Amino acid sequence: MKLAVTVLVVLLSGCATQHRYEYDNLLRMQPDCANQEAQIRFLERQSKLREGAFTGQPGGLPDYERAYVAQAKQIIWTLRSRCAN
Repeated sequence: MKLAVTVLVVLLSGCATQHRYEYDNLLRMQPDCANQEAQIRFLERQSKLREGAFTGQPGGLPDYERAYVAQAKQIIWTLRSRCAN
């Protein structure tokens, strides 16, 4: 019984955590005008997750996190400009 409860707790806690989209996946992301709003919300949420994880850290965001946020903003800008037409 203890094993079943332990396994259940581990599985549920893993599902409850917010998953971070990796930088390599972000580079492969294609702007899609049909899903523009969903992609923008997703990218903004992922950027906030990264920025929030390093709030109060000396020096701010590490370079790899800064690169992620910059790439996300670039995709958002591309979506807004390309899909505005």
